[in-house]
Amino acid sequence: METAIHKLEVYNPNDDECTVRGKRLLQKCAHSMISHQELSAQQVCSYLLDFEDHFTSHEYRKLYWTNFESFVEQLMDYLHRDEKFNNICVWDFVAQVDKVKKKKKKNKSKPDNVDNAPQLEELLQFSSKERPFGELQAGHYESRTHFLQVRRHRNRLIPVPMGPRMPRRDQQAVYPKYCRLMLILFKPWRSVSDLKKGTQSWTEVFDEFRHTCSPAITYILNNMQILHECKDSRDDH
Repeated sequence: METAIHKLEVYNPNDDECTVRGKRLLQKCAHSMISHQELSAQQVCSYLLDFEDHFTSHEYRKLYWTNFESFVEQLMDYLHRDEKFNNICVWDFVAQVDKVKKKKKKNKSKPDNVDNAPQLEELLQFSSKERPFGELQAGHYESRTHFLQVRRHRNRLIPVPMGPRMPRRDQQAVYPKYCRLMLILFKPWRSVSDLKKGTQSWTEVFDEFRHTCSPAITYILNNMQILHECKDSRDDH
């Protein structure tokens, strides 16, 4: 409550009359609530002596379990994908591969049309009504009940990265972090050793990767940088 009141008291020359009047109304409401609050002698003394207002025997840290839950499930799907999907990176996997629940009734065996489209581009562009599919590997907890299926390219989704602001390639201080993240997103992998060898740096591996990656990936990388630059221009003006 005290923090909120302090924020309301901060003067902002860009505030219009309606905003100022709104802040004053909120201040009056907050002061009215505080005036009706009863404080014990111990609370008053603690405040005047600048003591802490609570005591615990342990230290605490926030755990955002919903983020971990969704992250682990998505990661499990990717790491335990069928061998037929080895060449799909995380970005394409999120955009075009769905986890589908198996039907209870056994259907007639489907032709394994993934083998007819071994190349990544052919797999993602596959236009037949019979969609490419693959099993989840045995290590996945839903391997018996679900399978992976490639959606049509025209129904491709756009991945939206969630979390802190992504590092950018034109800032030297975070460039190694940028290289690592781009490799995680756009280079197919199952373990860290697939991303880089023990003696290599993330910068070295990414510099090699960007010279061999597909034009589609290069296009996305450039668009990410353009987005950063557009935000810079917005903030400057």
